[in-house]
Amino acid sequence: MTAILDPDPPAATAARACSSPRVLHVVGSLQGGGAERWVAELVPRLQARGVPSEIATVYDPNLSAAELRELGVPVHHRAKRRGFDPLHFLWLRGTIARSAPTIVHTHQWAGKYIGGGAAVLARTPVLVHTEHSPNPLLPGEGLLVQLLWRRTDAVVTFTRANADLIRAREPVRRFEIIRNGLPIPPLPTRDERAAARRTLAVSADTVVFAVVASLQARKNPALALEALARMRDDRAQPVRLEYFGDGPLRGELAARAAALGVADRVRFRGFRSDVRDLLRGVDVFLTVARHEIAPISIVEGMAVGLPVIGTPHPGTLEMVEHEATGLVVDWDAGKLADGMRRARDDAAWRAACGARGRERVERDYDIEKVADQHVALYQRLASSRASRYGA
Repeated sequence: MTAILDPDPPAATAARACSSPRVLHVVGSLQGGGAERWVAELVPRLQARGVPSEIATVYDPNLSAAELRELGVPVHHRAKRRGFDPLHFLWLRGTIARSAPTIVHTHQWAGKYIGGGAAVLARTPVLVHTEHSPNPLLPGEGLLVQLLWRRTDAVVTFTRANADLIRAREPVRRFEIIRNGLPIPPLPTRDERAAARRTLAVSADTVVFAVVASLQARKNPALALEALARMRDDRAQPVRLEYFGDGPLRGELAARAAALGVADRVRFRGFRSDVRDLLRGVDVFLTVARHEIAPISIVEGMAVGLPVIGTPHPGTLEMVEHEATGLVVDWDAGKLADGMRRARDDAAWRAACGARGRERVERDYDIEKVADQHVALYQRLASSRASRYGA
């Protein structure tokens, strides 16, 4: 396979599009976690704002043909073998060269290295990376980071705390703080809430707690089970714990629920593309991870008017105002159970926290505002690049 390189020098490409930069996003997939959904929702809004936009996925985009058409932007994909696939890398470099974007914007680990490396070889004028949830560097990753950041024009992250974390481990030259965001739906109606609860098969008087996360160790999903077990003798008000997400710990968690005697009050729903609809039937959102930066799932819960009870990871501390939009509790099953009991027993408190959380989402996490900020960033970077080349 022969990769087609951009025949224009970077200066010509930047000059051609500095007033309306062309952007190609490189992401792992388009269906799954918060980062994938965020890209799928952001890119069409960039297109609608006059920024020609395309997407290249490193893995299967996991959208049907109808969903890809509905997305309304070109999506490039080629099957990738496990590990480093030289043919896939050459394909991506050629795709970027043929698309000739002013900016390549990468996401996630695969986008950062595979997409970033391909963009550099394709001589893309501007390179941007969004760090959605930085994890500790893997062995040998430090050298790749050193090389990549020399060519990266801006790193986008959601909070200043996240920027400080990245800066402590990587030589990033420039950060742009742009909050996470999603489309703000209308608050659920009574009929929509009732429909969601019918799907969940819960009675009208059951208080439903939800965890939306992949079932892996760093998400700490067992903590919610342990807290629920502390409530097992409190039968006056029925409760249900719903897990939305899948992962390697699912079997272990199911066994643990049985051992704790709470299996009848726990449901493992797996990955659900309709999770935002199902959250309409939930009463309280739980986030129990050991470390999160700005999980979109918290915003999803707040957007439908749910109070949030969370452990003090950076995401909770950034998004949840203690006693106003929910509770921040320690990584302790007893303390989490105390917070869950309070939420279970006080419907008025749940409603007040949920209403204030919804106000926060409307003010700070509207994806329309996020899209405007990205357009401004792209125009500024493209103009700066053109100026450096005398365009």
